[in-house]
Amino acid sequence: MDTYRILVIDDDLQVRGALQTLLERNKYVVSVAATGKEGLKQVQRSAPDMVLSDIMMPEMDGIEMLQKLKELDPDLPVILMTGYSSIEGAIRAIRYGADEYLTKPLDQVEVLHIIEKTRQQQRLTQQNKMMRQLLAQRPQKELIGESQSIKQVKQAIAKSARSNISVLVLGESGTGKELISEAIHAQSDRAEEAFVAINCAAIPNDLLESELFGHEKGAFSGATARKYGLFEMANQGTLFLDEIGEMSLPLQAKILRSLETQKIRRIGSTKEIATNFRLICSTNIDLEQAMETGKFRADLFYRVSPFIISVAPLRDRSKDLPHLIKYFLASAGFPDMAWEDEFLAPLTHYHWPGNIRELKNVVDRAILLGDGQILRGADLGPQLLSNASTREATPTAKTATLAEVERQHIARTVRAFNNNKTRAAKALGISLKTLYNKLHAYAQGRS
Repeated sequence: MDTYRILVIDDDLQVRGALQTLLERNKYVVSVAATGKEGLKQVQRSAPDMVLSDIMMPEMDGIEMLQKLKELDPDLPVILMTGYSSIEGAIRAIRYGADEYLTKPLDQVEVLHIIEKTRQQQRLTQQNKMMRQLLAQRPQKELIGESQSIKQVKQAIAKSARSNISVLVLGESGTGKELISEAIHAQSDRAEEAFVAINCAAIPNDLLESELFGHEKGAFSGATARKYGLFEMANQGTLFLDEIGEMSLPLQAKILRSLETQKIRRIGSTKEIATNFRLICSTNIDLEQAMETGKFRADLFYRVSPFIISVAPLRDRSKDLPHLIKYFLASAGFPDMAWEDEFLAPLTHYHWPGNIRELKNVVDRAILLGDGQILRGADLGPQLLSNASTREATPTAKTATLAEVERQHIARTVRAFNNNKTRAAKALGISLKTLYNKLHAYAQGRS
C-alpha cells in the first residue's frame, strides 16, 4: 500500500486512540488532533490525504471545520463521525460537503470500508481532473515511408515498445520525432493509458517546472488553484519530452532526481507522489557536445538514452517522397489526386531544411494553386524550384550518405558509453558481434 496519511480529529481521547491503533495496524500513517482548530493547523502544516473528524467538538464543531477545510483544499476527502445514528445527521454532514459519514459507536469493519471507498472516489476524481487538463488526444498517425532508414526506425520502434526502457529519439526538426514516440506508445502495453507530450523549447524554464511537476494553490503569485503536472498526468502511460536539450541545468537536476526516485513533488508541497510512466525524449541538438560544454548533464543523458533511435532527414529519404505526398493528399481530402514528373523531380533535389513538416506545407500550397486534378511543377513555389535546381547543379554540395550517418551515430553512441561496447550495442539495438563487425569495417575504411 502506498503511504497514505489520515488526520483523526476528536475530542474524545479513547476514540482518537482506538482509531489511531486500527488505522496504523492497516498500514495508514496517522496523526491526531483534539480540536477543530488544532486539526486545521495540522492540515495547513502537513497536508494529509484524508481527514476523519467528529462533528460535536468544543470551540469549533465538525461542520464549521469542514467548511474551512474545503476552502483550504476542495479536493481533500473529509469523513465526519456523528453520535446521532439518524438520517438527519447524515444529511447534514453531506449537505455541508462531507465525502462520507460514520455513526458512533464505530464499527471497525465499516470504518475501513468507508475509508477505502472514499480513497477510490478520491483517485477517480483526481484522474478525471488530470484528464480534463490534458488536451484532446491527437488521432494516431502513421509512420510513412519505405526507405531503408524508415524500415530501420520501424524495427527500432517495435523492439523498444516491448519493454519500458527509456528512449531517446534523435533527428532534425520536422523529421517526425513525436510521431515516432506516439508509435512506441501505441505498440506498448501502456497504449490504453495517456500519451502526454510537451515541447521543452517552447516554454520558458520557470514555467516549464510548473508544467512538469504541477503546483499547489498559493505556491506562487497567480497560482489560484492546484495544477496537476504532466508527470502525474502521464502516470501509467507515456511522457514525451520534446527538445529535452533546451532545459536549464537546475531543472535537469530536478528531473533526474524524480526519474531516479520515481517520485515527484508539486511546487509548494512537501508531499512526494509516486509516479510510473514510460519516458521518451527527443532532441535535434548534439547532446554529447552539450555535455562537453556543460549545458547538459551527463548523468541525465545516460538516464534518458539507454535506447537511441535516429531518424534520417528527408533529403536522405527521397524514396519516401511519393508515399508522403500521397498521404498528405489523402489527409487534405484528395486521395485520388495524381502528380506529374515535373512536380516530383524538384522535390528529390531540394534540401528540405524543414523536413516532413515543410513537405506538408508544400503539398498544401500546391493543392491551393493547382487545378484540383493533378499537381504540376508550376504549382511549386519559385524559391523551392530555385533551391532545388541550384542543389542539382552543384555536385560539390555534399550530403552525408545513410552509411555515413550510421557510422557517425555508432561512433557517438560508443563514445557516450565510454567505449563500453556491450552497452553501446544494446542501446543501438544490434548484437555485440554486429557492432564489432561494423567497427572493424570502419577501421578498414569500408562503410
